[in-house]
Amino acid sequence: MTANHAKKLLSESRDVLSAAYESGLSGPSRLHDLMITVEAVTPGEFKSGGAGLKIHFGFHQTRFGECLIAVTKRGLCHFAFGRRVKSKSLEALTEKWFQASVIKSQSKTKNIAANCLQNQREDK
Repeated sequence: MTANHAKKLLSESRDVLSAAYESGLSGPSRLHDLMITVEAVTPGEFKSGGAGLKIHFGFHQTRFGECLIAVTKRGLCHFAFGRRVKSKSLEALTEKWFQASVIKSQSKTKNIAANCLQNQREDK
């Protein structure tokens, strides 16, 4: 809830300090840590729509259908499933990160896909 509230404030063009305090955090460094953990971007990168940010994405098959995985240099920033993942999820990704360089790169996302999906239990 805190991260969502902070993201809403940043989207409304609040400065990082105000967004941190209004979200109940002790300061901007706590907001920075939270955003890195939740979104794999800094508050400034989030606020700017990803200006200067490189986001690599790939499509991967799972037992639940195809998924879209997107990563920054800090980690996973987007994960989506669905029948129309290639069109709708990619569109949502590029709308959210409208200033970022969004690059198709299966090689950059395959390890994350393997790690996220490796614990799938096989029904016997």
